[in-house]
Amino acid sequence: MKRIINLKIALIAILASTLFSSCLKKDLPGYPAFSDADITLANLEYRYKIANPVAGKDSIVAYVKLTNVSHVIDAANGTINITLDIPSATPTFSGQERTKVSLNRLWPYFNISTAATMQGINGTANPGNVTDCSKPLQYEITAANGQKKVWKINIAPLPVLPPVNNYEANYTSNGYFYHPSSPRAMTNVVKTLVTSGTNGVLVDLGDLGTSGYRALITINPDNTLTITGAPGAAGTPYLMFTSGLPDGYTAAWAGSASCNNTYDPATKTFKVRYGYGAAGAYRVTEEVLKRN
Repeated sequence: MKRIINLKIALIAILASTLFSSCLKKDLPGYPAFSDADITLANLEYRYKIANPVAGKDSIVAYVKLTNVSHVIDAANGTINITLDIPSATPTFSGQERTKVSLNRLWPYFNISTAATMQGINGTANPGNVTDCSKPLQYEITAANGQKKVWKINIAPLPVLPPVNNYEANYTSNGYFYHPSSPRAMTNVVKTLVTSGTNGVLVDLGDLGTSGYRALITINPDNTLTITGAPGAAGTPYLMFTSGLPDGYTAAWAGSASCNNTYDPATKTFKVRYGYGAAGAYRVTEEVLKRN
């Protein structure tokens, strides 16, 4: 009796499997074995270690994607010519780290044809691995139908970065943004001041950095500051209000009086008051930026 029951169970299982398989196959479209073996986009990133925000934990790996200034694909000949730029410094990508970016140690990654596979050949590492990009890279793309194509990628030398000056670093900003309709405090905002020449730094204006408002601050020999709009910045020209706030505004925070457009080398602190706009509608930022 037990054998008969087991036999019935086996027959039911086989029948169910057959029906289920038939259901899966029914009405499914038939796809061709794709013959494309192309690279449609090449990107490169730089990886580095930063401190773990969790105390006592190992450092973590961060990355920054390099900017494709030029990316020319010649599919007929299987070549890509790339010119890169190095992104500006940020709170987690310092100017010092920025100067370490080298073609000798980058991580490439790609978009390739549907269902194709890719591998490095002739000494080029497989995608996703650290790669010496100072010499031409060669990859073999295998299409879904087995057709193969060799690609060669040429990367131009990276731009030469200026030396990092003594003022470039991360700073914590506290202050106030005076605005005709949207005034607001700025509290413990971390900003990266980026080298611009020997005695200059670029910095976001108030809390408007994401909108393209960016200032060039030059530190004069007497530690006074000259503040202008950075090249290509929004809202230029920028105006300095060294002696006090413009008419229509009164001090809105405790540090207002100290913002006289000077640099204190002893505490490595910038004290600024500047803005843009027209009389009666100026937008003014007061900030004390202290080096972290």
